[in-house]
Amino acid sequence: MRKLIYILVILTIANILIGANYPDFKSIVQRQHEIRAQEKEYYARYWPEFTENTREMDNYDVLYYFIDINIDFENEYIEASNLMQFEILEDGTTEIDVHFTDDLTADGATVNLITTSYTHINGIINIDLMGTYNAGDMLEVEIFYSGNPVARLEDGIKFEEHAGVPVVFSMVSPRGARKWWPCKDTPADKPDSLDIWITYPSQYICASNGLLQEEINNGNGTKTSRWHESYPVATYLTSFAITNYQIHSFLWEYNTEQMMVDNYYYPEQAASSIALYDQCEDMLTFLSDTYGIFPFLTEKYGHATCTNLGALAMEHQTCTSFDAGYISDPAAEYTVAHELGHSWAGDCLSIGSWSHVWLKEGFASYSEALWAEHLYGSAGLQDYMQAEDTGSVLDECLYRDDTQGANHIFNSVVYNKGSWTVHMLRGILGDEDFFALMQYYFQNPDLIYGNVLTEDLKNCAEDVAGYDMDWFFDEWFWNYGRPRYNYCYYTSSEEDSVKITLFSEGSQSDPFNMYVPFNIDDEQYRIWAADGYNYNTFETIGAIEDINWDPDNWVLDGGYAEKIPTLDEVSRSRDGSTVLTWEEFFDPEIEGFNIYRKLVGEDYIQLNATPVSGTFYFDEDVTAGQQYYYKISAVFDSEENYTSKFSNEISLIPVDFTFDQGILLVDGTQDY
Repeated sequence: MRKLIYILVILTIANILIGANYPDFKSIVQRQHEIRAQEKEYYARYWPEFTENTREMDNYDVLYYFIDINIDFENEYIEASNLMQFEILEDGTTEIDVHFTDDLTADGATVNLITTSYTHINGIINIDLMGTYNAGDMLEVEIFYSGNPVARLEDGIKFEEHAGVPVVFSMVSPRGARKWWPCKDTPADKPDSLDIWITYPSQYICASNGLLQEEINNGNGTKTSRWHESYPVATYLTSFAITNYQIHSFLWEYNTEQMMVDNYYYPEQAASSIALYDQCEDMLTFLSDTYGIFPFLTEKYGHATCTNLGALAMEHQTCTSFDAGYISDPAAEYTVAHELGHSWAGDCLSIGSWSHVWLKEGFASYSEALWAEHLYGSAGLQDYMQAEDTGSVLDECLYRDDTQGANHIFNSVVYNKGSWTVHMLRGILGDEDFFALMQYYFQNPDLIYGNVLTEDLKNCAEDVAGYDMDWFFDEWFWNYGRPRYNYCYYTSSEEDSVKITLFSEGSQSDPFNMYVPFNIDDEQYRIWAADGYNYNTFETIGAIEDINWDPDNWVLDGGYAEKIPTLDEVSRSRDGSTVLTWEEFFDPEIEGFNIYRKLVGEDYIQLNATPVSGTFYFDEDVTAGQQYYYKISAVFDSEENYTSKFSNEISLIPVDFTFDQGILLVDGTQDY
């Protein structure tokens, strides 16, 4: 007994502590939403030049990049080169195009070490290959360049400072790699590997992609860090960051595997940075359990703090950049989970088109919700998803037209609705199949380290589920709005079953078909709700009071409105009877209505023997001066006696209209 009391006390204290520290998820999501809204404004400012300067570059496939860059901190100036190895994809190729900003100068170019001619106009370098090449041919082009990078909030190289110390870093999402190195700037063409050699003042420390292979003291006040990324990497995920970093590292162990996690932080933010970044250790284990082992295991993971990053954080491959002003924010923990989630969704499986950007942002956002569930159980998941439902702003479709600008691509739809789409997929499949899908999708040998579109996720989901899922992905990727539902239920006189009419319609013009979960008492059920009317019968035990629709928050819906008959009026007729009128009922399949009446202090009795069609009823069996109460119910099946909930109640006292009470009636419609 004493042991039991001790356990109960411990559990009570634990619950109190959890309750006291339970996050305000709505505030966390709102904070993220506010900052992302600012990001959109900056993206929109520069997006036109990207769309105008984008060309088809399908005649070659990049295999390798080697960036060698010398950074002059004092003059904010760079001298650099980029060597690009690629394979020709089209016969008869004589030239290639490369993205490169006009704000830097292209100083020269070579093809297989031989100087060649080129043009640099409107953000494109056109390179003469000095010959005709066919599919399968391998070439090497090197471009030399220099200049003052334009300081921009979201793309290129930024020269900032913290505590009076310079910090220089790159920030290039979504199409800004071209702002500091010439490349084929699209996530659809990832090189197999990448080298970045960076020369900078020797008193500082550099963080970048992959592993640091070598650091050379040049003897002139500079040093060169040689970083190698051995995994395929999208151009917008390349990065570096340089300042007087301190490094906090720890060894992450997962089963028999090990990997270093290196966190680069400002000295003045030591305590808060270490406290934040250390949470990544448990997250790595949790997300590896969820999605499959961390995909860049032979390299590292970590963070690099930056000033005025232009975003909360950015999922640069193997080294996430994190805004210094956000380190101590209460929402930062969930951003750490978000960016780590990108290691699988975005970095390893990169989007094949910005039109499908939800595949990376939706999964990363759902990683936040999964982390909340991991910490706080099902309540954490439900509350986080409820916070991510920000209303009608999510009614746009997930497909993004990347010619419409960054405001169209980077908004809450791809984050929040993307997360909700993953969540609804889980609700449909169930946990066992959903988490099997996560492993199958992210570890799929046909997809891993490559590019994906929504079709790829759909195909994987169908493989796991064993049935067609076009209906789900077509609706949530292409459709506008969300489903909303009207319903009525009819209980049998034996109280052993219930018939449910559920009407589904899209909040906009697009239809939705969806599995909808619900509870009756403690029993769980699910209805396939096609667009329009749906009719189902379920066995029950005893009378039911109500239906609890989607109690665990699995559907991004517009709500559930219960429909019951509504009495409009009970009035007196001149012959002394009473007249009941009611509204048309929403369910077209009912047989009619039952009419009920009672006196004060008595039970209701049914007046009709068969269901009453229409919307009115005359009750002639009344006595003047008595107060009567009326209500009605809809009848779905009179043979089995399935009836709806009762309507509202209306009372009336009939009056006897006789002609011996001194009442003078005047007919003013005739002339006498």
